[in-house]
Amino acid sequence: MDKKFKICFFSGDISRNGGTERVSTIIANELVKRGHEVSFLSYRNGLKSYYYIDERIPLYSLGMENYNGFLSRKLMPYKKLISFFKTNKTDIVIDIDVLLSIYTLPIKKIIGTKIISWEHFNLRENRIKTRVIARRLATFCSDSIVTLNKNDMENYVGITPSFYKNKIRYIYNPAIAKYETKTNLKNKTVIAVGRLTYQKNFHLLIKLWKEIEILNPKWNLIIVGEGEDKKSLDELISHLGVKNVVITGFKENIEKIYEESSIMVMTSRYEGLPMVLLEGQKKGLPIVAFNCPTGPAEIIINGRNGYLIDIGDQQEFIKKLHELINDYDKLKEFSSNAIKDSEKFNLTSIIDNWIKLFYKLN
Repeated sequence: MDKKFKICFFSGDISRNGGTERVSTIIANELVKRGHEVSFLSYRNGLKSYYYIDERIPLYSLGMENYNGFLSRKLMPYKKLISFFKTNKTDIVIDIDVLLSIYTLPIKKIIGTKIISWEHFNLRENRIKTRVIARRLATFCSDSIVTLNKNDMENYVGITPSFYKNKIRYIYNPAIAKYETKTNLKNKTVIAVGRLTYQKNFHLLIKLWKEIEILNPKWNLIIVGEGEDKKSLDELISHLGVKNVVITGFKENIEKIYEESSIMVMTSRYEGLPMVLLEGQKKGLPIVAFNCPTGPAEIIINGRNGYLIDIGDQQEFIKKLHELINDYDKLKEFSSNAIKDSEKFNLTSIIDNWIKLFYKLN
């Protein structure tokens, strides 16, 4: 396989600090290292990335933040995309949110490129009507739909006409660590990471932590993230009188925080394949998480590297987290297994899968 491809990642805004942007930059950087020509195009902003991007990767933007009129916001993206791809010839466009396919797929024949719709959410995330339309469009018109896990792939296959089913596949997100240092399990710290939004359900985590704090008053919970729920979460902490909870903003040194923690928790309502669990596992953090759709069940092996709790079983979540806090031998065992099991998400093999897909499309 010696063909080199011209690949453009189409992002909503690559300057954001979400998991979608993080994994996209990781994949892009690795593709450049292998000799492929890669660029990023953002719908708005995006002339600077929050995450590290190889200097060989140019950043472009449609500049849609400058258009406020109804018609201009509806029509201008198509005009700008056509102009961009006529100037910047590309073999493959990767829409890093299937929602963006609503812009690229209608002009697919005009721009003359293969289009991959990369689905970062599970199908239950359908509150945005445009996302539902984009998914339907992708099943008929994209050259490939890539989900983050096998369960999501099977769900997609279930809603896709037979003729189009073979275009759907899953490729895991990679588990990477900038530094090979692991957690030493010495600090009495539990960590949760994610945007402070409805999806992540941190309100529930804080309510559960109140019970954990009573049982384990020397332990602390750190929530790393930013978002629209920050004010209501602070109010809940004050209302419940919880003392050992800190909500920080996003941290560039997140790996250091992983290393200084001993357990990771997740209370999300839904996921895709959560990067934070992959990163935490790579660092040797045992994980306690609700078995939400989808993702945690493909990372956590219950009773081996963490605990997978049935959705809604709050008492079991408290029980298992309390047990892990108070069983250092179990903590060490789970940590060791977590590091071994993270090899399933090895970056090299995941990049190989992406390149195999590029060859198949071309």
